Amino acid sequence: MAVWRSFMDLVHLIGALGCLALTGGFAAQGHGPRAAFYGLCTMAFAVALARRLHAHHQPAPTVVDLRGPATREVTREATGPR
Repeated sequence: MAVWRSFMDLVHLIGALGCLALTGGFAAQGHGPRAAFYGLCTMAFAVALARRLHAHHQPAPTVVDLRGPATREVTREATGPR
C-alpha cells in the first residue's frame, strides 16, 4: 500500500503544480475565467494532497508465529505445500 499511497501523493502534487502553472499562464494572458477555474483546480489538488499527508494511517497488523518448530511441521504436513 505504501507504493499506491506515494503514487497518489505524486499525482496530487503534479496536478497542483500543473494547475498552478496554467493559472499563472491564463492570468498573464488576461483570461480571467480560465485562470479562476484552474485556480480552483489548484486548490482542490492542494487540499487533497494536504489531507492525504496529514491522515493518520494505521499500520498493517504484524503477525507473529508463536508456535514451536514441531507444531509448524505438523501444520505444514496437514495443509500441504504452499
